[in-house]
Amino acid sequence: MKKMASSICYRGYEVRVRCTEEKYHWAIVEVVVTKEDVQTRATEFNLRPRYVSGEAALESGQTEGRRMIDEQLDNGGDQRTR
Repeated sequence: MKKMASSICYRGYEVRVRCTEEKYHWAIVEVVVTKEDVQTRATEFNLRPRYVSGEAALESGQTEGRRMIDEQLDNGGDQRTR
């Protein structure tokens, strides 16, 4: 089983994404958003979309991480969820 990971910075946060190759597709395993040693983690995806490549899965995970950050900042400034 192949694995891929990426890390980007967005609005002062770090977004890390991990994905794995399953039988005929790629799936996101984990999205972690970190700022100052506080993490918000998304590890269970109800509708685990299937991606044709690891790059597509990582890009989608990065988009989800940015959405999580925007949601946190829109809900009261720098509010963090653990």
